[in-house]
Amino acid sequence: MAAPVDEGVYLQECFQSLVTKCENEMQNSTDDSKHLLDCCMSRCKKIIQTLKDNDSSTDQDDKVVKALREYAQAVLDYTYVDECLLAEEDFPEADCKDRVHEIFCYLDKIEQVVTHCFAEKTLGVVLGTDIMECLFWRRGALLYMYCCTVHKDKARVRNNIQDFKQCLWKGVHHLKNVLSIREPSGATSACTNDHDTLGLLNIGAYSDTHLLSMMYAGDMCYWYLTVDSETQSDTASPTGGHNRGLVEEDISMKESGKEMLNAYLKAVHGPLAGLGWNSQRAEDLMKFFSSL
Repeated sequence: MAAPVDEGVYLQECFQSLVTKCENEMQNSTDDSKHLLDCCMSRCKKIIQTLKDNDSSTDQDDKVVKALREYAQAVLDYTYVDECLLAEEDFPEADCKDRVHEIFCYLDKIEQVVTHCFAEKTLGVVLGTDIMECLFWRRGALLYMYCCTVHKDKARVRNNIQDFKQCLWKGVHHLKNVLSIREPSGATSACTNDHDTLGLLNIGAYSDTHLLSMMYAGDMCYWYLTVDSETQSDTASPTGGHNRGLVEEDISMKESGKEMLNAYLKAVHGPLAGLGWNSQRAEDLMKFFSSL
């Protein structure tokens, strides 16, 4: 079923709402943030005009799909501003959870808008592979940065250990999804003459982002499995023991960590050997997972 004509009006409202938010943010932003917000506004205004144009030669579905992809990119531009600020401010305890939640709400809004326009189509079909990977990556990387910062403050972790573990769990889920969007078998047919490229694609390492997803997920699985003992003692190490029995969630995180780090090590010891990718941390964590 084609997208109804009035979806153009709905999308104009979505883009205009984003323009208004950018204008409000511009008032108290740094020069770098203003540049990002300005790019977001320019993207939105351009698509608003395109949606207003009554071009009968353009297929309505194609027009809406293009607008939805531009909307996703605009939201990613907009949320990146506060993601950078959160990292620069070391995720301030007073308000970082609310700000991270707000960023996730904006990213979730993309799916809501797509579903409103094309209820019968999947998100991936409408937005495409690159945008889907970026959405999962931005969620996973944001939670990784948050957890990496909080993990260094044992008192802060102790104050809400279950919330911290939930963030780790969600982060690993999103990072694993980065690697699940593309099908290796479908991507290798055009690269059969390049053995190294084939090797990377079969592992799922299509880019630096995919490799970082593997390593970040491995770290987060380790933090998840050690956070209880670490908040009681500061002597835990990557090769140290685990002082409690594994429950179902622990086993799942252990297997996820091994899976992600095994893929990372295959890449950096294989096709990417000698190209600057460090394997020591991954090897230490693999020893830890194997000791459980």
